[in-house]
Amino acid sequence: VTGVQTCALPICNYSIKLNKFDSADRYLDKALAVLQKDPDILLLSRIYWFEGYNADMNYNYLKAKTKKDSLDLLRESIYWNLKFVSLEKSYDFKEYRTYPYYTSIYYNLSSAYLKLNTREDRISGLNYLYKTKSIVDTLANMNFLKLIVYKALGDEKAKTGDYRAAINIYKDGLAKAEK
Repeated sequence: VTGVQTCALPICNYSIKLNKFDSADRYLDKALAVLQKDPDILLLSRIYWFEGYNADMNYNYLKAKTKKDSLDLLRESIYWNLKFVSLEKSYDFKEYRTYPYYTSIYYNLSSAYLKLNTREDRISGLNYLYKTKSIVDTLANMNFLKLIVYKALGDEKAKTGDYRAAINIYKDGLAKAEK
C-alpha cells in the first residue's frame, strides 16, 4: 500500500496539473485496485478526493478550451466526492485539524452541484457550501479557505440581485479571515 501513497498519488497530482486527466485516471484506477486487496481508509479517502478533483479540473479545462459543459464530468466529481463523504461513517476525519480534507470535499461538492444549475442541485450546492462555511469558521488556520467560501457565498447572493447582502457577506469573510 505504501507504493500507492509514494508513487500513484503524486503522479496523479502532477498529471492533473499538466492537464493529463486520462493519465491521472489510469494511476487512480491502479491505486484503487491495490487498495481492494489491502484496504486503508485514509488512502482510499485520498484517492476518492483525487478522483473527484481530477473530474472537476477536467470539466474546468474542457469548458475553458471548448466552451462546452460536460455535465458527465460534474456528475463524476459528485460521485467520487460523495464516496469520500460515505467514508466519514466509518472514520473520523475531523481529527486532522491542520488540513481537514473533508472541507475541500464539501466545497467541491458545492461547486459541482452549483454548476449543474438545476433547482435541486443548487439547493444541494448551497447546503454543502454552508456546511463548508460552518467548518472553516471554527478553524484558526484556514483563512484562505474562509475567503474562498465567503466569496462563493457572496457570489451566489449577488446572482439573486441582492448586492447589499453580497457585500455584507464579502465583508464578513474578510473580517473572519483577518482574525
